[in-house]
Amino acid sequence: MGRCITRMPRTELEKRIIQQRKLQERGGLIVPLLEEMLKSSIGVDTEEDARWLYNLAMKQVKREKVRQEGYDNDEMVFSPSGLADCLRRVYLSKNHKKFGLERVELPAIEPHFYFLTGDFLHLKWQFVFYKLSQLHPDFHLVDCEIPIMSKRKDHAGTLDVVVILGIEPLIIDVKGLNVRSFHGVDKNETSDQNHKYRIQTADYGMLFNSALQRGSWVPDAKTMKYLNDHDVGAFPKVKRVVLLAENKGGPDQNHPAALAENIFDLKSNLPEVRARLETLRGYEEEEKIPPAECVSTRLIAFTGCPFAGFCHKEVKRAEIARAKASDTKKLTVARPNRRRGSR
Repeated sequence: MGRCITRMPRTELEKRIIQQRKLQERGGLIVPLLEEMLKSSIGVDTEEDARWLYNLAMKQVKREKVRQEGYDNDEMVFSPSGLADCLRRVYLSKNHKKFGLERVELPAIEPHFYFLTGDFLHLKWQFVFYKLSQLHPDFHLVDCEIPIMSKRKDHAGTLDVVVILGIEPLIIDVKGLNVRSFHGVDKNETSDQNHKYRIQTADYGMLFNSALQRGSWVPDAKTMKYLNDHDVGAFPKVKRVVLLAENKGGPDQNHPAALAENIFDLKSNLPEVRARLETLRGYEEEEKIPPAECVSTRLIAFTGCPFAGFCHKEVKRAEIARAKASDTKKLTVARPNRRRGSR
């Protein structure tokens, strides 16, 4: 008989060593800096901190005011945050008034709760980047809540955070995600959701570089001093963007700050961004509405769409056609796979 080996429980020191090894294996650009910083307390310590938060909140007020004015004046734009959605939804979000359609927002509590939580989540991490910029000699916070507009004035968004790490500028997009989506980001899984994040962040990078090139966005004196101190004469183009995700489920053993990041390069994602924009602009020139992409009236993408009422008959027909096609498939009897020599 074999001996039964009893495994002793790990000590706290062993747990910390294992955790540190896993963190080192994960690597990353931003998360290691934030985890190191969070080993000490972070708070609103001075009147300057309070003024900075007030100014940041006022930027959010201005952002929402501009959005509302755009809606009221029928000057809506294509937004990076929705560019990877159904093309009809993206198109109608900008052009629904031209076709006499209305956005119908469901009277649900959950979306408003998520947006409220998201606003304060952004404030939290933007403030942490502000504090990090004061402590780290090779980390500079350029700005937060930066509005950017395309040359055609039909495409615009607001950047959460722009920083310089060493001498590399990075756009950081902050998101709070449920546990499943968070681990999908952490593992860089191939999914529709991660594809959406790649398109969104690459679009932000494209808009920012265009604004930088045209001079519609100009770095401030503090940013230029940081670059000059690091022997850089002009503000470099952004080549990579960072998706910073916070796990709404909280920290775990491998994510002590409940954070994960994905780093996307612009070069490989820009062709799809440009292609989607050109397709949308083509429909605008022809004054046509793109076809519906939903195939079921039961999916969240459909039920949560503000234009679901407009698309309902078309999607329902497609749903019925798919069901009939599925019913006409020839039925076969399943047979068990038998290994050679088995009884």
